[in-house]
Amino acid sequence: LAQVNVCPGGSIPGALPAMGAAVADAYAVLGVQLGSDRAAVRRAYRSLALRCHPDKCAPARRAEAEARFKEIGAAYELLSAAGAAAPPPPRSRPRAPPAAPRGLPERRIWFARGSASVGRAYRGLEGEELARERQEAFDRVAQWLGASDDVVLEVRGYCLNSEVPLKSRDALAKARGEKAVQYFVTKCSLASDAFRTLPGTAGVEFQGVEFVAFTRIDVDGTFQPDALGVDGEVLDDVAQACRGAAAVLEIHHGGNVQLARARLAAVRRSLQDRGVTAVRGRVVRGEVEVARFYVQAAPG
Repeated sequence: LAQVNVCPGGSIPGALPAMGAAVADAYAVLGVQLGSDRAAVRRAYRSLALRCHPDKCAPARRAEAEARFKEIGAAYELLSAAGAAAPPPPRSRPRAPPAAPRGLPERRIWFARGSASVGRAYRGLEGEELARERQEAFDRVAQWLGASDDVVLEVRGYCLNSEVPLKSRDALAKARGEKAVQYFVTKCSLASDAFRTLPGTAGVEFQGVEFVAFTRIDVDGTFQPDALGVDGEVLDDVAQACRGAAAVLEIHHGGNVQLARARLAAVRRSLQDRGVTAVRGRVVRGEVEVARFYVQAAPG
């Protein structure tokens, strides 16, 4: 893309019909109408950057994908300089997370002593009413989750010290979390990517599973090849959406765990610099290298 002269303040001399050919080409590269506003340009750029990222294509087409990725980036930079993507008035575009139905119906669900079974434990020796109440509680959570948009449920299993011998406690806590997710996926037909299973915890005064709901923030951070950081405006949007709530940062990677961890540390620091102090992070194997952000859902 060729350069275009920009007037002070980020505007282009003349009306749209007189715009430089390079600017018109940039709109075409991003697939948006000539003269589209900043929001449309940014949406198109982010969508294309995710879809055309070199790490998402087959090795034989990597060179072609890298050229396309650079072309998309150059078009966005040109339109940014030309004023199409100029910053909006303060607070004109807060990217709040989509509203989930308020009130996770069950934060904790008890399990039978020494058991990781969602169904009736002890080969039928557990009281039928207790087992039915547990399954009904799981079904209420599943119905809530199925009606919620862009919600991820963290699931952690717990085990009392007195339930089983020391060497079996961590395994029982872990199994409870895994069995809970298995029930949601196989019995309630929920997608497996709606859940994150956390390490089990033994020794606390609870035996069962605990749920924490997080809502996905409607912005993703894309990485240039081998780069650690993401667009600062993305992080500004995330900070505004969190507004003091706990956040989860996920770095998706294609196999380079070391790079993903370095990106996790860098993006977390950038969020903390913007006032998001409660940031937990994890690296996740995925098809495309991207940062995804979640904010803890409001309690009921």
